[in-house]
Amino acid sequence: MALADLADEVAASENGTGTTDVSKEDAKDVYVSLYHADIPKLAAADIVEYDQVQNTVTLTRNAAELRPLLDVADDWPL
Repeated sequence: MALADLADEVAASENGTGTTDVSKEDAKDVYVSLYHADIPKLAAADIVEYDQVQNTVTLTRNAAELRPLLDVADDWPL
């Protein structure tokens, strides 16, 4: 997935809106956070691969192991 598209998806989820309703500022803030903090940490943990040339993020095989934990976390109130 393109990093910009991922930023739109995350911003939409954080704001409870659709991706078409996300402000450019919110998407930019998420993009910067993903690029500088989140993606490097996830790549170091071998959960995602980041291709700087294509500017894309891809889940690794290890990401599937996190699915049960994410499913449980989805059930918890924030």
